[in-house]
Amino acid sequence: EQLHRDMQSMDADLLLGIFVKNEKSRLLNSVMSIHGKAQDSGLTADEFGIYNKRHLVPLGEFIPLRFLIEFFNKFVKIPMSDIASGDGDQPLLKVAGVPVGLTICFEEAFSRDLIKDLPEAKILVNVSNDAWFEDSIEPHQHHAIARMRALETGRYMIRSTNTGITSIIGPHGEVIDQLPQFEVAVLKAEVQPLSGATPYVRWGDWLAVVLCSLLLLGAGFIHYKSRSQMKNKIS
Repeated sequence: EQLHRDMQSMDADLLLGIFVKNEKSRLLNSVMSIHGKAQDSGLTADEFGIYNKRHLVPLGEFIPLRFLIEFFNKFVKIPMSDIASGDGDQPLLKVAGVPVGLTICFEEAFSRDLIKDLPEAKILVNVSNDAWFEDSIEPHQHHAIARMRALETGRYMIRSTNTGITSIIGPHGEVIDQLPQFEVAVLKAEVQPLSGATPYVRWGDWLAVVLCSLLLLGAGFIHYKSRSQMKNKIS
């Protein structure tokens, strides 16, 4: 409630990464939207919207086939290692009245899940914790994946991270602005909500499957024709 009042005093909206518990008392990795802008005033249930992470990290956020090693878990209690996944179909959160396509951490690597939010989502938002990987190549790979998602969907991508790389990515995959890693800073930028659907949003991975199949068929046909011509020359 205090955060809500703070947002109202600043006429701003806030997306906040948190852990919440579901009805079975299992943790969910979530993002909460707190509305304070004037056009969002008067909201009740939507004052605190929640998005729950759908695609969890194996061995990081959950243990596959956990029931087989339950005895081990009784002795080694690893915090945040038994997180529940969110529903596959969740209502989009809104920021300043604009629906956003949210991903948490490495979820943005799975474009087939992200495009479920499109074309309704006008902006993409990713919040990540890459502190685990320190000054390695992983944060840069993660950032490159985010750029690909922006390009595929034709949307601006806002990335917020704790150690980097925090950035604003344009709808063509270009980096508009970014913050240096491992520094406390604030990134300010303007982004444009966009509509419409790219070919990838419309057809997803099927487009790549069809194109690859056509290439294989074409290569097979060319190989068959060349072998036939060689046989004719020999005979």
